[in-house]
Amino acid sequence: IVCLQEVRFDSTLPKPFQHQVDIIAASLRSIGLKYYVYQPAMFYSPRTTLDFDTHVEEGLAIFSRYPIIESSYTLLSRQHGNPLDTHQRIALFARVAISSTFIDVFTTHFSLDPVSRLRSAKDILKY
Repeated sequence: IVCLQEVRFDSTLPKPFQHQVDIIAASLRSIGLKYYVYQPAMFYSPRTTLDFDTHVEEGLAIFSRYPIIESSYTLLSRQHGNPLDTHQRIALFARVAISSTFIDVFTTHFSLDPVSRLRSAKDILKY
């Protein structure tokens, strides 16, 4: 099981390079990790354009050799006005089936701010 953060989609790039999760999934499939779940956490428009059809998203992904039978995510709280806590963050969950056993996998990408990291950890424990 592989968990990744800062997986991007960027519509301003040429089509074959827009969605990192597709590129990564193709590579990992060759070594047997054929199941995955991806969830964007943030959406934004590039500052260099006023074209609203272009956007960038960044999020989390979980890849597995074994089937992912369930997934969900939760938004983590932010402290607005804190320059170290400006990005929307999420926790991503996947339930992986290994024979008759289920493994629950969680991943996130914590803030730079120590207070925000602790708050996010508490949010995840409630989830």
